[in-house]
Amino acid sequence: MAKDQEPSPPSVSRPKDRADINSSVVVSCVSTGFYPEEITLTWWKNEEELRGSKLNIQPYGADKTYKVQSNITVQAEIDSYVTCKINHTSLDQPINSTFKINDIVKGKPSHPTISGPTKEIQQNTNVTLSCTSAGFYPPDINVTWWENEMELHGTKPEVQFDSENKTYQVQSNITVLAKEESSITCRISHTALEQPINSTFNINIMKGKLSAATNITSLKENDNV
Repeated sequence: MAKDQEPSPPSVSRPKDRADINSSVVVSCVSTGFYPEEITLTWWKNEEELRGSKLNIQPYGADKTYKVQSNITVQAEIDSYVTCKINHTSLDQPINSTFKINDIVKGKPSHPTISGPTKEIQQNTNVTLSCTSAGFYPPDINVTWWENEMELHGTKPEVQFDSENKTYQVQSNITVLAKEESSITCRISHTALEQPINSTFNINIMKGKLSAATNITSLKENDNV
């Protein structure tokens, strides 16, 4: 074959499953259908060329063209991108393919923390609890509240971006009625977790004291005697 044949646009494949932040991942680049065999393939991360990759060039198809493949190991960092760049004598300029590492990164949310009153609470009064978690990526997260395995309706989770580490944090609030043996659970589900994580808050009810409503009822009953 005497005529030059252009390589196909590079196809970059990445792990099927999301990888933990800062873990090592292998990325592969493939291009086919070019002639002659000599070809240049380089890897770039955020405009910086990466070293250490090897090319695997093999005959391809019945038309006696060639196929090239190269793998590179990179660190899974948020807001980074990897580019596979190919140059060949048949091309006027290099061709490339880029993907954002964000698409394959996951960060686990921290164990949920519930804040609420630390002092004893009078029975049958409203108590507001707040559940927070941080360090997760991507931002989609599910926060639910439970009392004795019965789901409660809390506020819509408020997700905010943490510019320092480029992950996210969430807060959800709920107001409940303080009762004897009140145990309120905040449960978090996220794509980075194999199973939900949760924390439980036990409301401390006053002992040996009647509520105002109970006192009024008792006085009325005494007046009727």
